[in-house]
Amino acid sequence: KKSDGSSGYGMEISGGNVNFYIYDGSLKMVSSDQLIIDEYAQLTGTFDGSNLELYVNGVLAESMPISSIVPSSSKLFIGSNGVSGFYNGSMDDVRIWNKKKTSEEILRDFSRKVGQGESGLVAYWNLDENVGSNVYDQSKTGLIFNENHGEIKGTLTSIWTDDIPADLASYAFTDSSGSYSISNMQYAGNGETFTITPVLVPHEFDTPLKNVFIGEGSNVINNQDFLDKSSFTVTGR
Repeated sequence: KKSDGSSGYGMEISGGNVNFYIYDGSLKMVSSDQLIIDEYAQLTGTFDGSNLELYVNGVLAESMPISSIVPSSSKLFIGSNGVSGFYNGSMDDVRIWNKKKTSEEILRDFSRKVGQGESGLVAYWNLDENVGSNVYDQSKTGLIFNENHGEIKGTLTSIWTDDIPADLASYAFTDSSGSYSISNMQYAGNGETFTITPVLVPHEFDTPLKNVFIGEGSNVINNQDFLDKSSFTVTGR
């Protein structure tokens, strides 16, 4: 949350319920009871000056018309309200945007590891450090990292886990020219082999997949092209 109890915004979880709220002079809140205990869910809260919205796994759960927010100078706390209300669970891929994402973008991106320099991304903690008490902001504007780094407070016992969301993956979408870029790939040790698979149902491609090595001395891989070999019968006059 980034709120002092009379301004700002926040998101809170209690059992199978999640609330996303802002203050516009009084508390305004949208909620969902769709969470399942011990199962990962991706939560997105948005406010565009007209509507407050809450999405669960890319799908709109509740919306409320609101026209303003009282800004807060409070620090941003993730996993608590700063002094209590500590979150008991696992968390991954926390993102903050300074633009209103469309419902189509939210559905498209809820299970995708986003790129570091995507438009409007002002903070991105992927929480993949797996050591120590610091978490590092992966977002950047142009070539400059935003550096909104954070620190884990409290005990460090069992902070990091290998239990990650099964649906969270690295993928990209082609633009109007057919180009794509998958960034922020992380590898273990000196490097790993990754598989690139093109998908556009019901199309077929000349190569069903390509294996590429990413690691020391091979951090950037270019020209991984796939030729769409599909053909369709068209009739008419």
